Amino acid sequence: MPVTAVDEGLGACYFGIVPEAVDQVRATFGIPADHEPIGAIAIGYDADTAKPDLRAQRRPLDQMVHYGNW
Repeated sequence: MPVTAVDEGLGACYFGIVPEAVDQVRATFGIPADHEPIGAIAIGYDADTAKPDLRAQRRPLDQMVHYGNW
């Protein structure tokens, strides 16, 4: 995934979730008890990069993004 993000002009960073934070991450994002979160990937443009206008190619946001839940 991070390589694909770079190919699309985005930055990506994988980071691990330390064991002490698992319960908080699970509660924050509604991760089911039978899944063990070990890391996450942050994806986005850097502050200095011109953002392409891709709105015509996008699916509706509610089909792609799930805020604060699993």
